[in-house]
Amino acid sequence: MGNVTGNGHRALAAHSTKLRDAGLLLAVDANPRHVLSDGYDQRALRTSHTQDWFVRTPNDEQSVIHLTLRVDEVPDDRRRAAIDAIARRHGGTSVWRIHSRIRRSYALLEITDAPREELAAAPGALYETPIIALAVSPTVAQALPYLQESLGGDGRPAAVLDCRKCGDALLLEWNLDAAPSSVILGLIDVELRRFASGRQTELLNPLPPHVSTRVAAEGLGAPEIQPQRVLDLLLDDG
Repeated sequence: MGNVTGNGHRALAAHSTKLRDAGLLLAVDANPRHVLSDGYDQRALRTSHTQDWFVRTPNDEQSVIHLTLRVDEVPDDRRRAAIDAIARRHGGTSVWRIHSRIRRSYALLEITDAPREELAAAPGALYETPIIALAVSPTVAQALPYLQESLGGDGRPAAVLDCRKCGDALLLEWNLDAAPSSVILGLIDVELRRFASGRQTELLNPLPPHVSTRVAAEGLGAPEIQPQRVLDLLLDDG
């Protein structure tokens, strides 16, 4: 998407038992007419996402949790280092996605317990459920305020956690446990249909592998896609 740029940063625990591989998780050429029954929208949608894989070693028996921290700013090196240090103190790792143009950042923390008090000082939000954060830019600018009202107004879906405009984009977060991606994206396209508008969509937050594969499985209608099976294929290719 033209108006959103981001970069990534990761910090690893000094004695972490986890290894990391970065690879292309999914690249799909999809036709949105498969989503809406009346065949609306002639545009093709290209989606790709590079995933940081958390690869576990045989001695890694300790259960972990995944937290998503949204920071409503571009944190400086000292602020990022402080959050990375929190992750390391709790036996884990952190992965960042920084978006300078929209003044928003996301950190995915894989840790053994939730240091809520230590993270509370960050201006933003801390999520303990799997979330999706998107920047959605309608190709017809007039559609943007109506899209915001539909997804962020009084009648918004219960799954929506945050919805606000930023330039020509709508920044949207929702709880993936409360609504799958197909439902939210379907609602977006229904609203955009009124304006004969397409959309450009950018994923803003890093995802743990089990969430990435879950989104892929839901989007492709392929429940057999599982993190372990994807990892096996990556190892075989190596």
